[in-house]
Amino acid sequence: MTDVAVESLGRWCPALQHFDATVCSGITDAGVKALSQGCPNLVYVNLTGCSISDDAVCFLAEHSARLQTLIVSFCCRLSDRAVLALAAQAPQLRRFNCNGCRKLTDASLIALVHNCDDLLSLEVPYCITLTDRTVLAVAEHCPNLQVLNISNDKYITDAAMVPLAQRCVHQQALKLSYCAKLTDATIAAIVMHCDELRSLDISGCGQVSDASLYMLGDKYKNLDTLNVSFNFMLGCDALKYLLSKCHVKDLVHSNLQLRFAGSHQA
Repeated sequence: MTDVAVESLGRWCPALQHFDATVCSGITDAGVKALSQGCPNLVYVNLTGCSISDDAVCFLAEHSARLQTLIVSFCCRLSDRAVLALAAQAPQLRRFNCNGCRKLTDASLIALVHNCDDLLSLEVPYCITLTDRTVLAVAEHCPNLQVLNISNDKYITDAAMVPLAQRCVHQQALKLSYCAKLTDATIAAIVMHCDELRSLDISGCGQVSDASLYMLGDKYKNLDTLNVSFNFMLGCDALKYLLSKCHVKDLVHSNLQLRFAGSHQA
């Protein structure tokens, strides 16, 4: 898909609400501007991998008063200016995914969660400069958050994740892979406060020990997914204990993925 096709949508489909242009590198700022100007009722927009800059997101924020979901994964040119525009002009936003947008900093994401306080899902993996400040802001302003993905955000620590678990108690999916500073303290807080959890990814969290698996097993009777790959402190006995207590539909451990259907037998 190219800008020409998107401009046609903007011209002929003014009632359009959902737009998914995943990995359409032929779409640029011009196409997004034409779409958002011609389709004011957009609710869901996925621009993963598109060739856009801050200008496209700023224009979209200004002209899409109903926008609830925006996915801009791997739009690597985006900077804080784009997210600050969303914070200022899209308070109705519910789901935001900026996977791999490495230019983003705490400043813009703190502004976003402060103004978009009804966020249900925030995915910011591989945003490599993010620190505890962003997670603490989420904990303070987004009590209804259900999905958080901070994978490979290496500066995140227990000091932020523990308050988040305490305040964002409706978490259903947490992706914390390769947050190497996280420890059993984070898992203990999740277990204590997040009763609705269905999916947990702690792969590559090298300071998480067997104690976390025992806590998870004692807390949860059912999990849809659990990823504990490349956690070399974890032992077989703790994993067996967890599986004896908790039905895990999809378990990933090191390089082995097991799918369970009604039992814990591979």
